[in-house]
Amino acid sequence: MESFLKDTKYLQRLLNFAGYDCGKIDGIRGFRTNKAIERWLLDADTHKKKYGSLDERSEKNLATLIPFLQRDIRRWFKEKVEPWMQKNNVVVKIICGTRTYAEQDALYAKGRTAPGPKVTNAKGGYSLHNFSVAFDVGIFSASGKYFEDDAWYKKLVVECGCPDEMLNGGDWKSLKDYPHYQWDKYGSTSKKIREIFNSLI
Repeated sequence: MESFLKDTKYLQRLLNFAGYDCGKIDGIRGFRTNKAIERWLLDADTHKKKYGSLDERSEKNLATLIPFLQRDIRRWFKEKVEPWMQKNNVVVKIICGTRTYAEQDALYAKGRTAPGPKVTNAKGGYSLHNFSVAFDVGIFSASGKYFEDDAWYKKLVVECGCPDEMLNGGDWKSLKDYPHYQWDKYGSTSKKIREIFNSLI
């Protein structure tokens, strides 16, 4: 959550969207916003104590997701992913969590108005990573080599499934993204979530 603290209006929308009522979205870090942050962090800490910690990189990205999803992802890791890692002698890490609209726009600019190759076709507000409900995993060898091809990611989802109420990007009809997992409450599109998120005032 620390990465969102500089964008107070975004943080307030995120808190209200996740059910942590912070009142009016006014860009002011007042009492209600601070109490909502405390409740978010308390719930996240409760789930961490119950299901255990992940590696440092995963913890940093997991902390950006809505706490009830943090709970389900931790349970998925402990019950399915960690035994799978041991069996296959690989390491699975959460390498991406939530991005603000500004962070998403900065990624979208790469290869267009900023240096570097294109890395996304989604502007701010058009990626489920913008709403604290999506994450990406990376799979690494025991020596730390990052696996880029889809084979390991397909194997992971086939043998371990998904966290509760989430789907894998491999389920998409086009532009399949096997390292990607997202909340499935509104299906595989960000439109409904975007409408709800942006309607918060």
